[in-house]
Amino acid sequence: TGMLLNAKYGLNLLGRWTFMGEMARGSGDDKTTDKKENSFQEINTDYRPGIIFGGVAGNTGIGNLYTWNLGATWAPAKIERLTLGGKLSHFSPTVTKIDGTKIGYETYGNELDITANWQHSENVGLLAYYGAFMVDGDYADTVLAGKDDMATTLGAALTLKF
Repeated sequence: TGMLLNAKYGLNLLGRWTFMGEMARGSGDDKTTDKKENSFQEINTDYRPGIIFGGVAGNTGIGNLYTWNLGATWAPAKIERLTLGGKLSHFSPTVTKIDGTKIGYETYGNELDITANWQHSENVGLLAYYGAFMVDGDYADTVLAGKDDMATTLGAALTLKF
């Protein structure tokens, strides 16, 4: 089973504010010894929560994933083409025991993403972003062999529509 719930609310106060929240959960498989697959299987998914976790790390879909995020964007009234945004996300596996044995971690970590978007015209935009993924210590020790407990990315993207 899988589910995705989200909500948005906007208001005008010194520009346009949009507040958002989202929760997604996909079932996981807690038995590898049987012939039944219990993990949620997406058909051609493109759900990529977080710049690092969903983008750079390539984790797509909600199979064996529980995630939530809270964020906001602000488009200042005086600078109509600029939108600033921030989002905090949390990631953890749905299944924490496989074949009765605890997998060693209960969460992947948290991610903070900050964006600035300049919409030059309807078809041309420039996005600058910063992402920081704070890896949970148990996950880093178990899966990443104790490597860094934080990954960051800084970048820009040009968007062209034609």
